[in-house]
Amino acid sequence: MRGEALSSRSSSWPRRWALRGTATMRGGPAGRGGMLLLLLGLTLALLGGGCHPKAPIMPRFAEHDPAEGWEALLRRGDAALESNTPEGWEAALSAYEAALSANPASVEACWKGAKAAFLLAFSGDSSERRLHFARRGQGFALRGIEQDPDCAPCHYYLALNLGLHAREAPLEAPTLVKSLIAEAKKAAALDPAFDHAGPYRLLGRVYTQLPPPPASFGDPDLAVTYLERAVELAPDYPPNRLHLAEAQMALEETESARTLLFALLTGTEDMPYEGSTLHQKARELLERLDEE
Repeated sequence: MRGEALSSRSSSWPRRWALRGTATMRGGPAGRGGMLLLLLGLTLALLGGGCHPKAPIMPRFAEHDPAEGWEALLRRGDAALESNTPEGWEAALSAYEAALSANPASVEACWKGAKAAFLLAFSGDSSERRLHFARRGQGFALRGIEQDPDCAPCHYYLALNLGLHAREAPLEAPTLVKSLIAEAKKAAALDPAFDHAGPYRLLGRVYTQLPPPPASFGDPDLAVTYLERAVELAPDYPPNRLHLAEAQMALEETESARTLLFALLTGTEDMPYEGSTLHQKARELLERLDEE
């Protein structure tokens, strides 16, 4: 198991993986072009100081039926969230905002609102819409952290929404990515197993996708450390192994990556993942290995 202090190989990140390894969010709202814009923005902003990020959009007071208590509003939001459609996520966001209006101390309404906003930002069909919901998600998460600084889901969904904000606003990205990493580390310290080891998975992806210093904060060796931890905590969640294989490829640990990818294709059921399917993404990574 690698430690943060052992990430000495990051300075020799193989050049042939650099462009491919940083453009892996193909199923996301901005896709390959969005990640390239993020990398360009990071480089320009680090040279020129960057732009101050747009502020989060804090939850607004929502009119609601006083006869419907805040707990009932939470349940309504939960049911809408499970619909797995943008319309359902918008309904969930409205319900959580109403629950928070009925009970401003509800941390649960905050982090679930941040989750609904993240899903809307991730699936948005325009940059304006994606950025709007990412900022709203940050607002919900920050409200929850005000109520409970030790709320791991709040820190986690704050990190995720910061990441989508950075992808849509490349010149604001340096500050946002630093905050993303800090929030993900807080979530990992508080509840590393949340969302199938989501905090470690997120940290691993960030350190895999960004270029190494001095251009940015990338560190594929540290990425492998975090993703190995994610696999230890949630071995039955296939995306953890998919992203571990991707990080191993960035370090030219090709045989380890190939073994993981073959196991994913032969030993797990396919599942929708980031706009395509898990098996499709595993096959794409294997094709990259075969090209070498």
